[in-house]
Amino acid sequence: MSDNRRIVRIFLASPGDLSNERKIASEVVNELNKTHSAYWKCNLELFGWEDTISQYGRPQEIINRELDQCELFIGMLWKRWGTPPDNDGHFTSGFEEEFVRATDRMEQTKKPFISLMFKKVHPDLLRDPGVELKKVLDFRQNEIDKKRLIFQEFDETQEFERKLSKTISQYIYSIIEKETTEDPSSITTENNSTTLQVTGAQQKGKLFDSIAYELIQTICAKDNAWDATTSIEIARFRLLAASLRRVGNDDSDIGIHDAFLIFLAKEDITLSKQEVAKLLETGIAKYWSSYFPLWYWLSKTTDCQDKLSALAIFKKGVVCRNALRILEILNLELRFPSYLGNDVSRAETIRISLEHEKEEDTCALIYHLANFGRPEDVGELKYLLTNESRKIREAASTATIQILSRNSIDHALKRATEPDIEELNNTLVRGLFEKVAVVQTETLRACLQCPSRILRHMAARTLVSRNALSIDEIQTISSDPSPTVSITGFIAAKKRGVKINSDSVSKTLNSLDNNEINTPICWQTYQSDITSRSQINLIITEYLFHLEVSELEIAERDDNWIATIVRFKKKRTSSKKELIETIHKRSSLIKPVRSVFPRPSASDLLGLTIPKFMENSEANYALCQSAINTLCSFNNKNDLEEIRELIRKPNIKVSRDVLNYFEKHGCWDDIALMEEKAQLRSEGITLALQIDITQSTDRELGKLYYKLGRDRIGDLLNGSIRESVIPYLVANIPIRNFAELQNEMIETLLRHNDGNVRIASALQVVRSMSTSQIKTVTKQYSEESQKIYYDTCQWLDLGCSFSRKIAKSCAQKELQKRYL
Repeated sequence: MSDNRRIVRIFLASPGDLSNERKIASEVVNELNKTHSAYWKCNLELFGWEDTISQYGRPQEIINRELDQCELFIGMLWKRWGTPPDNDGHFTSGFEEEFVRATDRMEQTKKPFISLMFKKVHPDLLRDPGVELKKVLDFRQNEIDKKRLIFQEFDETQEFERKLSKTISQYIYSIIEKETTEDPSSITTENNSTTLQVTGAQQKGKLFDSIAYELIQTICAKDNAWDATTSIEIARFRLLAASLRRVGNDDSDIGIHDAFLIFLAKEDITLSKQEVAKLLETGIAKYWSSYFPLWYWLSKTTDCQDKLSALAIFKKGVVCRNALRILEILNLELRFPSYLGNDVSRAETIRISLEHEKEEDTCALIYHLANFGRPEDVGELKYLLTNESRKIREAASTATIQILSRNSIDHALKRATEPDIEELNNTLVRGLFEKVAVVQTETLRACLQCPSRILRHMAARTLVSRNALSIDEIQTISSDPSPTVSITGFIAAKKRGVKINSDSVSKTLNSLDNNEINTPICWQTYQSDITSRSQINLIITEYLFHLEVSELEIAERDDNWIATIVRFKKKRTSSKKELIETIHKRSSLIKPVRSVFPRPSASDLLGLTIPKFMENSEANYALCQSAINTLCSFNNKNDLEEIRELIRKPNIKVSRDVLNYFEKHGCWDDIALMEEKAQLRSEGITLALQIDITQSTDRELGKLYYKLGRDRIGDLLNGSIRESVIPYLVANIPIRNFAELQNEMIETLLRHNDGNVRIASALQVVRSMSTSQIKTVTKQYSEESQKIYYDTCQWLDLGCSFSRKIAKSCAQKELQKRYL
């Protein structure tokens, strides 16, 4: 049987100080030929000066003849620049002549593909580089300034081997993907009325397929009269031009209006393969804006999982990250595209994908693995745990533990105690400890020594609740560098009667950020996010809870506002009258003036020193807001009128505790009160927790307003509330209730001036209605003479193009991410 494998010639250029790397390069090429040539249908041939030096003639001329036959040029430099190739003085080194010759040919013929690799130089040498190294550094800076080539750095030989293998593999995959023609029969339609096809197989050696050539010929045959060419023909012509790009060209995308002209006419035209591919890639690149059509083109792709995976693996930047996001929405895992070969292992696929140049892309791929990875994938993440980027190290740490936790939380926590695991994601840790009952006490003890501050904190809290800490362990965690952990140790000591050095307590508390100390206590936040570092005062609160009421009263004489709140909380309803009086009295002392206030330290608050600071407006605000939050936390319906009166005060904000109280006991009339409060902005008070609450207020209010007004949705949506709350309200309407809304109301929401309202409403249509209903809504929306919003069309298209099950699941995920 004849072997028609293509030969891919690779030229390796470097001075002589990289002889070891040249040997490794030869080994890499031999290994790739053994493992990949069969399904790549090509053989790799590596050329360099070693292969030509023994031939007769000027050595560099012989080398250049080999260079001219190569399609991939890999240049490597370290400390040496090299020696001149001859005596005419035109080039200062053989590497320079080879590089200039390769770049000249690239500019003329688009070949070879050029990749530069620089071995890292010790910092001591950079201070006095010498003649040779200075030439290398000047060359590198010159290429940076020209911005025409992307280069890589390497240090150890293993890193060089990995990056070289990736460079060669990605080049081969790019030419295979370019030359691979989709089977026309794989482009399907849902009904006979849809005429979109990708029928023209790409002609060998031609730039476009027959459909594209026909469009170009049609346009070229027309005269220059204004109405001789249609807007759709011009849009398609621009689309074809945008689908072409070579080295040196500007990036080009089709415009929004042209993309939607083609999209709205999709049932009446036949598109070329190049047009569909560019529409799909642009739709993915612009995914988050919601303004470019995507779902229809994606649904017509032979295998969207293959296409999205290819973009995630081989593209970079926003295209890579959005492709991963869409895979997650569709509940699909990353895999090696089957049309590029069936013999690539999952481990190799992960290795290739994780070697992106951009930190953001690598992290996005790591997060994808965190959600879809298997236990066997953990090994592929291990080398990233020592990456020079902290962001990548932390992402790899979180992904490793998240993958393992799907099989065993106990095993995952044991892995988290190893020194290569860094800080973990708050959400992950909270999720692990929601099921902490299955975790062995010995595993929790091991977690006390782990690098992750959040994990140490949660392990310490759990061990305190189990009463499982020894005296030595209490002493150890009391001296932990993390305040949240050490204060948890103080709590354990208080419960067990263990004496802790007061200097240790003072040192810990004095290290805290005073802005955190003067943050109001929000009990609802504490319950939902006890790992939040901004809630340090709640850890102090927990410590104070172990004091007797008489001890708290002593602290209050020194104006310790946290002690006051703790006493109110401990005495509950018996303290109600005093609590309300405190709010009335202290709220009048809050000055809405922007200024720098003196701030008390944490040790002041615990009575270790005794300043008078309650004239401080920040502290007064923290006391009053914490008091109203405490009153709401008592959850007594009989307090409703008094709470309404108190939150009308201009310096009292609507916190999560207040929202939670009104969700249980409020009524329709309280929506107006909430809207009044939401529009007020106190001047001069910019504490961290207030900012957090302000940013999430509309989300919280949307949930509350549905609870209070679920019997009057029409009134709510007809102007009773601010625009910024409407998308969150719409997202909270249950499927059945939304489907029962009148068509006129849905139409109004889909044409709303606010983009978030339109997107939330379109996603609700897709989530709540049948496919036939969605298509009816879409047709009416598109055909009416009123203004059409592209973001509405984009999300309605999801429901029209995919099956009911997939579309509903995707819409639910988007609503959850954006508005719930």
